[in-house]
Amino acid sequence: ALGGDFVLTQSEIGKGSVFEVELPVRVPDLVKLVPLSAAKTNPLAPIDPKHPDLNGFEVLLVEDSPDNQYLIQKMLEKTGAHITVANNGAEGVDLAMSGKYGVILMDIQMPVMDGHQAVRTLRRQGYKVPVVALTAHAMKDEGERATQSGFSHFLTKPI
Repeated sequence: ALGGDFVLTQSEIGKGSVFEVELPVRVPDLVKLVPLSAAKTNPLAPIDPKHPDLNGFEVLLVEDSPDNQYLIQKMLEKTGAHITVANNGAEGVDLAMSGKYGVILMDIQMPVMDGHQAVRTLRRQGYKVPVVALTAHAMKDEGERATQSGFSHFLTKPI
């Protein structure tokens, strides 16, 4: 379903199995790949899921559903992140241009201005911060459409 392959390479009863997974990955144009040794933080280091550290990290949440706003805010506040909420794409564009956010989490279906319109507007204005599409539609073509609109990543709800 993801366009790759999943192969059993080794298996032993009572000990377990080894699988090789191959998935195509599209690296966004604005992403620069660096060797792990040059990374400022080690992405492979174990993360304590109960206490991830995003102290002071600025997140803009663009979401029209009060329930989703509440849930996502509560999840992220536990990490120490600071969350600002916009209720639609137009508000999100205005807030994003303040330049203080490390990431934007943006719903796709919203009133006033949807996520596709909002991210295209931001990208036309030279906005380079990662913008993650949030949607309940998990189909592969929805992820491709999000990437074509200018989203950096794509997550399905519930997150």
